[in-house]
Amino acid sequence: MDALNPKMWALGLIGIAFLAASTIYAYAGDKDKMRKEMFSPTAQLNMNCSATLIHSKRDEKSGDVLTVFLTAKHCVTGNKSDMAVDLPVYQKNRVVKKERYTARVRGEYYAGDLALVELKDKDTVLGPVAKIAPEGAELFMGEDVWALGYPLAWTLTVSQGLFGGFETSDFAAPGAEYFRATPNIAGGNSGGALYHLGGSDYEIIGVTTARAKNDSFVGLYTSLETIHAYLKVALPEAVAEPK
Repeated sequence: MDALNPKMWALGLIGIAFLAASTIYAYAGDKDKMRKEMFSPTAQLNMNCSATLIHSKRDEKSGDVLTVFLTAKHCVTGNKSDMAVDLPVYQKNRVVKKERYTARVRGEYYAGDLALVELKDKDTVLGPVAKIAPEGAELFMGEDVWALGYPLAWTLTVSQGLFGGFETSDFAAPGAEYFRATPNIAGGNSGGALYHLGGSDYEIIGVTTARAKNDSFVGLYTSLETIHAYLKVALPEAVAEPK
């Protein structure tokens, strides 16, 4: 039989080794994408909530940089003073320093649990910027999703779960619809992003709003539809389709 042929056996081993090496390479590449597209844009807001960098660009005419983070409205409501936005720097999974910026509330969404926070720094372009899924992106019950944030105001945490579907709750507005998903979350995750893998990129599909009492795996996330409805008016460049 061919399976006992030494030459065929050797070729088989080479094929297995090549496949294993390719798998390791792909996994390493995926980790790099996760760091760039999900971890790096996730900030801690006022040592309490979470936020995601969705825009940082220099205006060609004025030369000023506009840097904006997306968060939950309940994280900033009533805050009229300056806030701290921390972007941690990691080495081997340890925070070695925090890049701290000062920000103010740029706006709050009247119809949902969303808000924008703008840095006062007009000189520094930050990145990478998180990508928001296109309007009408197809989402499937049971697909993998990831929640990013700072639970209990501790270090950055990523938790994986499954997408559920729409859920109605009066949390932020009467009869509002949210996405439900199963990543483990806790207080401090609020304002952080919920991602899915859209094509080859990790994309924001929701913003963490709340969890069921005593059940960290039953989370509510402000939906992609609501995010687009808000940003189309409040920050159109963040959801504009590439030309």
